[in-house]
This record gives sequence, structure tokens and C-alpha cells, in this order.
Amino acid sequence: MKKFLLMNILFLLAVCVSSISVLAKERFPIRVTHVVYPAHHYWDWCGDPIYWYTDPSDGDYYYNYISYSDYETKKNKTDLALNEIELLEKRKAESERSKIELSKVKVTDAKFFKSYTTDSPAISIAEITLKNNSKYIITAVFFRGKLITAKTGKILIDGDFKCDLQDVLKPGEENIYEIPLNDFAGWSKVKISDTTKFDVSIIGLGTSDGIIYVDAFSSADQKKLNTLKNKYID
Repeated sequence: MKKFLLMNILFLLAVCVSSISVLAKERFPIRVTHVVYPAHHYWDWCGDPIYWYTDPSDGDYYYNYISYSDYETKKNKTDLALNEIELLEKRKAESERSKIELSKVKVTDAKFFKSYTTDSPAISIAEITLKNNSKYIITAVFFRGKLITAKTGKILIDGDFKCDLQDVLKPGEENIYEIPLNDFAGWSKVKISDTTKFDVSIIGLGTSDGIIYVDAFSSADQKKLNTLKNKYID
């Protein structure tokens, strides 16, 4: 008889606990949001995992019932995104510093022509005059060159090329360099006239102390950074 009463008491307690759990959930509605920040706390309330998030804009708390695996997945994605944001921001800062140094070395004149010999195919040559206004000894220059028609503005070729300076360019100096271009890149196929414009810009520099300055942050990188920051930070 005592055993039967004990079982009944335990059954009634289980029913009460279950009823309290249901009433608690109905009385305290859950504010669900698309917050992507990692949860600050986790605990079990009536058997269901609950996480709370702090909204950085107003400091309010948002609660959500989610499984622990969902939380871990979201947290891992957030951590990866934040790491990528940090790397993109670092590369952007380095690129901005490089732009400053790149602007100190000027292309004062640029010509494109083809050198012909009797028994060999024509060689495409870029004749570029450089002025070094920086404090560094320049040992290598990375260029981006475009051949553009004068009348229509059509770009005949747009390619990058590098020049290792045998005669280094010291601070304050101005020198002319003749640079053979890689004909496999298409320079030899271009037909030019006397009015064809050769537009050259510097996209990278190498110095005698081993430093290389390159503008390596593109518009696509900026777009990706904005997207990640809007989703995971802003």
C-alpha cells in the first residue's frame, strides 16, 4: 500500500513539473531575433536550452530556444567571419600605407614601340621615365600598362609587367628604363599607330631594404568587407 501511494505521489509531482514548465513558457514569451553575436550564457530551463544575447545597440537582452549544435554552428561562423574581417582590415591598412609610398615614385613619361631586327621577330618595348621622390632606393617596379586608341578610347591591351632595375633609382633621381615586354601576354599582337596612347601606372615597388609596397586591396575586397561588417558587426 505504501509503495502504491509513493508511486502516485511521484506521478503527481511529475505532472506538476510538466504543467509548470508549460505555463512558464506561455507566461514569458520569447523574443526571437536574428542576432549573430555569440551567446553570453547558456542554461537549461525546464529541459530546454536557452541562450541570451546582448544587443550592442541598446544593451537589451534577446532570448532564443536553440539546440546546442545550432549555437556552436552559429558561433563558429561568427568567429570565422570576425577573423576574416580582421584580416581584410589589416590588408586594407597595409594597402593604404603602400599607396602613399607608391605615389612618391612618378612615371614622368611612357612610350611603347617595337624593336625590329633582321632575323628576329619584333620585340615590344616600354620606355618609361621614372622620378624617385621617396626616401628609398628603388630596385624593382611593378607596372600596369594600357594601350588606348586616341579617337575611340578603345583599350587595345591592359596588362601588368615588372622591371628589376639594374641601375637602381636613388632618392631624388630620374632615369629612363627600356623594358622588354612579354609577348606571350599579347603585346606583340597589338597594332599601334602614332596616336596610340600608352598609359602606365605603378602598382608595386621593391626597395633595397627588402620592403615591397603593393596596392593589394581591390574593390571586390572592399565590397566583401562591407558585407561581413553589416552582417556580423553593424
